[in-house]
Amino acid sequence: MNRREFVVSLAALAASRAMLRGQDGSIAEQLERTPVLATLPPDLPVTAATTTATADTSSAADQRLLFANGLGGFTLDGREYVLTLHGTERPPAPWSNVLANREFGCLITEAGAGYTWAGNAQMNRLTPWSNDPVADPAGEALYLRDEETGEFWSPTPSPCGGEATTVVRHGQGYTRFTRTSHGVDQDLLVFVSATDPVKLIRLRVNNTGARPRRLSATFYVEWVLGALREQAALNVLCTLDSESGALFARTAWASASTTSPTADPAPRARSSPRCRRGARRPRRGTGSR
Repeated sequence: MNRREFVVSLAALAASRAMLRGQDGSIAEQLERTPVLATLPPDLPVTAATTTATADTSSAADQRLLFANGLGGFTLDGREYVLTLHGTERPPAPWSNVLANREFGCLITEAGAGYTWAGNAQMNRLTPWSNDPVADPAGEALYLRDEETGEFWSPTPSPCGGEATTVVRHGQGYTRFTRTSHGVDQDLLVFVSATDPVKLIRLRVNNTGARPRRLSATFYVEWVLGALREQAALNVLCTLDSESGALFARTAWASASTTSPTADPAPRARSSPRCRRGARRPRRGTGSR
């Protein structure tokens, strides 16, 4: 199969709702055949007592703020807007920060939600923008899990930040979330390269308890690679690069849209609805864990 035939077959596969192949028997046989579903991994065995009852020791931003409104305000030098959110507390509307260079960027709110784009913020969204100022749903999310108790939470207020107090700092070119919950100090910094089409998420954790901890971080993404998620979902194809461990996402309908989430150190596991392991370029992927 040459490159043109390969691209055409990918586009046809991406746009199709069903795939019937001549070598797999008659149409009737293929329609009646029960698909073989992937086996889900076993439930995580719980080997330690829960830490959920641990008191939340998060503290509010200990500094004077300009134009303080009860939830946040500007630092005295005007370089940051600082919000202190207790549990599910939110401002009346999402407080957003745009992190971008000339060709790439993302929008992030105090809840931790937002979206990412490349080239054109409307026509080439990598992840979905809801335009919902009330619910502010997340198309990207980072989760932490205790591998011994099975507890999981997010280091941001949404989607599952719990009752912890989170201090959010919007600065020029970055947003930072700091909090303490589940016996762990968490410091999450999100920023975009000044020159390259790269979004970086740096997470630092510090165990504040006496028990050694085994934690995992999972990054969740809903791909769009186009204008609207509802129109683009069928077109997203995914592959895993065996050398770097990165998952690559590409829309077969518009070959220019390609993205590749990865982690340092290399991700231990990945998940994708359409992922071909060990495939070579062009590569696609849907998230990394």
